[in-house]
Amino acid sequence: MLIAARDEESGEPLSRQQLHDEVVTMIVAGADSTAYTLSWLLYELGRNPAVEARLHQELDTVLNGRPVTFDDLPRLEYTQRLIQETLRLHSVSGIQMRRTITPVTLGDARLPAGAEILFSATTMHRDPDLYPHPLRFDPDRWLSPHQREAFQPFSAGPRTCPGDHFSLTRLAIDVATIAARWRLVPASRRKVREVPAAVLRPDHLPMVVRARS
Repeated sequence: MLIAARDEESGEPLSRQQLHDEVVTMIVAGADSTAYTLSWLLYELGRNPAVEARLHQELDTVLNGRPVTFDDLPRLEYTQRLIQETLRLHSVSGIQMRRTITPVTLGDARLPAGAEILFSATTMHRDPDLYPHPLRFDPDRWLSPHQREAFQPFSAGPRTCPGDHFSLTRLAIDVATIAARWRLVPASRRKVREVPAAVLRPDHLPMVVRARS
C-alpha cells in the first residue's frame, strides 16, 4: 500500500527514504505500545482471578487446545473486551496534542486558529461521568455500546493511529497464545505505577510464570 500510494497533488510516489521512515515508524510504534499494553493486561489478569478464569474458559472452549488462528478472533469476544478495558484503564498515550486550524469553541472556551491544545486520553477514560467506577477493571462494561463514545485509545479522526487494527489483532493473538497455556502471577504486592515516556509504561512489573494445570 505504501509503494502504491501517490501524493494527491503531485501524483508522485513515496521516495525510498520516505518508505523506510514510514515502515520504521510503524514497527517501532507497534512494538512499544503493544508490548506495554500486553504487560498491563497480564498484570490485571494476575490480580483479577475471576477475569482470568473467564478468559481461560473462553480460550478452552474456542481453541480446545489448538493454536489460535485469525479466523478464531471474532469468537473470542471476552478476549476482545479484556483488551478494550486494558486500553481504557491503561491508555497507551497519556497526552495528545492538536492545533486548531480555525477558531473553535470547546464548552466555555473560545480558541483562536493556531492554538495548541493538549488533552489526556487517560483522564478522559477515567472520567466517572463517562465510565462508572472508572478505576475498576471490568471488561463487561464494553457490553454497553455507549461506552465507546469517548473511547480513543488510538486517537481519532484523520490522526488515528494507522496501526490500530494491526495492534488489536496482534494483542488478541498474543493474549490467546499465552493465556491458553500459562498464568502470570504478580511476584509482589508493591503497587505498579505508570511512568510517562513515549507511552505510559509500568515502572516495574515482576511476575511469576506458571503452567496452567
